[in-house]
Amino acid sequence: MDASNQYALLLCALQHFGIPVTNSDGTAVEVAGGYKIRTLAAKEVYALQLGEKTEQQFSDVVRLCSYLQQQVSAASGHDETG
Repeated sequence: MDASNQYALLLCALQHFGIPVTNSDGTAVEVAGGYKIRTLAAKEVYALQLGEKTEQQFSDVVRLCSYLQQQVSAASGHDETG
């Protein structure tokens, strides 16, 4: 997948999961909780960063968004499990 399609897929997935984007520049997206997501097209993965440290890499955008949703929810003190 080329970088622009990978980036567009990321933006759509974040919107679907209800994860608000606080900043985007065409190569990286910042979301709540101080997380930054970079698309690494050469590897077809998404790198999730907190500050300057890469937390994890995901090859599946749905898993990335699920993980991020849990992290942001836990940090804000909300439990999405009901």
